[in-house]
Amino acid sequence: MAQVFGPDTFTVGADTNIDAYPAASPNNDYSYNLGSGSNLTANAANDRVQWDGSAGGAAARLVDAAAPSGVQETIFDATSILTDFGAGVGTRFISDGTRNYYAGYMNDAAVNEVTLFRYDGGSGINQTSGNRGLSGAATRRMRLRTIGAGTRVATELQIDDTRPVVFTDTSVDRKTSGAPGFDFDPVVGTASWVDNFTIDDLAATGFMARCGTLTVGTGVAGTTYQVEALGFQPKVLILWWTKRNGNVNAAADADVSSGFGVAVTTTDRRAIAWQDDHTASTMATDSYHSDAACVATLTIAGAVDGLADLSSLDADGFTLVVDDAFAAAISVNYLALGGADLTNAATGVFNEPGATGNHTEGALGFTPDFVLFFSTGIGAAAPGAKVHATPMVGAATSSTQRGVTAISSEDAVADSDTYRYSLSSECIAILEAATGTPDYREDFVSFGSGTFTLNCIERTAGARRVHYLAMAGGAYQVGNLLTSTGTGDIAVTGLQNRPRAVWFGSACAAESTANTSVAEAKFSMGAFDSQSAIDPARNRVCRCTKHEDASTAADTGDAMRFDAVYANILVTTAAIDALMDVKSVESTGFTCVMDDVETAASFVWYAAFGDEPAGAGAAQFMAAARQGAATAGVLGRQYV
Repeated sequence: MAQVFGPDTFTVGADTNIDAYPAASPNNDYSYNLGSGSNLTANAANDRVQWDGSAGGAAARLVDAAAPSGVQETIFDATSILTDFGAGVGTRFISDGTRNYYAGYMNDAAVNEVTLFRYDGGSGINQTSGNRGLSGAATRRMRLRTIGAGTRVATELQIDDTRPVVFTDTSVDRKTSGAPGFDFDPVVGTASWVDNFTIDDLAATGFMARCGTLTVGTGVAGTTYQVEALGFQPKVLILWWTKRNGNVNAAADADVSSGFGVAVTTTDRRAIAWQDDHTASTMATDSYHSDAACVATLTIAGAVDGLADLSSLDADGFTLVVDDAFAAAISVNYLALGGADLTNAATGVFNEPGATGNHTEGALGFTPDFVLFFSTGIGAAAPGAKVHATPMVGAATSSTQRGVTAISSEDAVADSDTYRYSLSSECIAILEAATGTPDYREDFVSFGSGTFTLNCIERTAGARRVHYLAMAGGAYQVGNLLTSTGTGDIAVTGLQNRPRAVWFGSACAAESTANTSVAEAKFSMGAFDSQSAIDPARNRVCRCTKHEDASTAADTGDAMRFDAVYANILVTTAAIDALMDVKSVESTGFTCVMDDVETAASFVWYAAFGDEPAGAGAAQFMAAARQGAATAGVLGRQYV
């Protein structure tokens, strides 16, 4: 991950032909692939590359020495026009004097307006396109990344803050090398331009991360669904979902079937799932867990609706395989983690202990640095189900860095009975369905050789099972922040280094008082990655679910966002009530901002993932964090 060129703002004192910019050959940065002379100029009036509207379009490639020829990401600002293609973002230009490269456009005249092409000697082939809800002439932020040099070349196109479209090229005409560039192919005479042209070589970092969305369709058992163009081979997957599927932001009342899962290998994966039946006059809610799948959905009767397992962790992505066909397609959010610094990962399960106090869990072959907990409060071994929806997700890196969110929705009652709970002084909490009271709570103590120690604060006789994901290698911090009723920055500082990814959890309410829940079940889960050096906050995804309390008919719903890391939805309609986005990523933190302000601030906890700290001092710092020493308390500090 390194910005190797740009941003080129094309600032000139007089109009300059693109192949003589910023100076005449041999000091030019660009050469024509298509066109000549003044077809493309660095325009003095607007400081951008302008197309002259001539027939046949025009295209130029970067010939600067910094131009990567293999893995590359091209980003620029450009026009979209009302009638046809505008300026196109390109990768792997072959210097043969024709259109011979990959290019991405927005075509406002088409239903599927985001369009990815491959050009072969001047002939264009539409590889894939998608409807992302974009319309109207506007300045668009366009990004095209191309990865792979063997039998598979994956290309990903994203315009503004929408879900990317991806195509994997296995044809004999795939482009295995070439320079980045830009292309103009609109209606003759239409004004089109490009500005802020920037290139990232996507070089590997110690800890690698990408978040995104995978659609799992209705294919029969054995059908596979693949994610490519990550830029690295993942070692860990963190997954979360609802039954909602789509390519654009959406929110509505609906049956809720949500879940959370992890995968490390094809035999080491786990998932929890829960469901709430919308409009039911008698509440119908259920929970499920599995140690043989990483994605699961339930019917409104509590039966398994669909199961997906990990098929493989691939060189540039991952593949899921259907074990039980889904009745309808769903969109699964993922956070894929890898890199050389991530040395170990494993999942496991333990039972609620028989007494309060310290207990040690795990039989790992490594000393973990981070542990993620998830449960639906089921006592029987996985796979299995129970009535009532009582999920929780929590995490810890030390005795001073932990967070948890839990909700509950009671089954078989006339009026809905729902609760939520989230705080920074515990890492495990399960709510009793009838009252919403937390009746199983754990705090984190320390990591040991192949183990971790917890302090059971409260328990019942249920012996409920808690699943976990343990990881080692890299930098991990669990902290918290508050959303805002205003639009000012929400700055998180004091992290050990630049986060490569951050996962967020919240109950969309003020931080809970220990052992005290509040009414209404809401659960927001989101993430971003900063793997792009140019647009480090571009990739983010979020889900939020709700179940209104004290409603005579079940009132449930959910939201799906591609432009936020936190969402709060109204319990009555599921309409968006608040949105938090990531604004920037810094060397020791990140900054969020409210895109839609809160009525009252909500508590959000986060887990940040980054490169292994360098140097002896950093090693001591991380060792202190592993043991829960007081010095680790500076990690994840919030400033609001």
